[in-house]
Amino acid sequence: MSCGPCCSPTPPVPKDFRHAPNPDAVQTAKPRPPRRRTFFNRTLHDVSLKAQYPSLLTFRDIITVLWVVYAVYHLSFAVRQTCWLLFSQPVGQACPSYGYGAGYSLVGCMWYAYRYQLVGAVYAWLAAVIPWAIVAVVTVFFGEEVIRRVRT
Repeated sequence: MSCGPCCSPTPPVPKDFRHAPNPDAVQTAKPRPPRRRTFFNRTLHDVSLKAQYPSLLTFRDIITVLWVVYAVYHLSFAVRQTCWLLFSQPVGQACPSYGYGAGYSLVGCMWYAYRYQLVGAVYAWLAAVIPWAIVAVVTVFFGEEVIRRVRT
């Protein structure tokens, strides 16, 4: 005759395995693998959250987006110039304009003429974008200070 689940002849296994009287007698469960994160990193999560809820945008976010759009717009000019230089302009026309003669191969011309034109395209892009980045930083600083003073 059994008296139910309360009076089993063996004592129950303690819930906390670390304080078991005989650690060899208790089988520990395999640790559960960590849960998969639901987003890749914090920045992508913040961007996704602000895209879903535009009311969370701050003044800094708006200025940053405007600057990135401006930088990509000017990057398109540098990419267009680079593509024209590498894919459309004949090598024989690019090299004589720099005084190297019309006998250069593509590699020789690229070493002399193209590299200066490519560096010039990158320099023109940086010269158009970096000053506006400084203006954006100063605008964000003063804009956030004005917003903070208006709110208090």
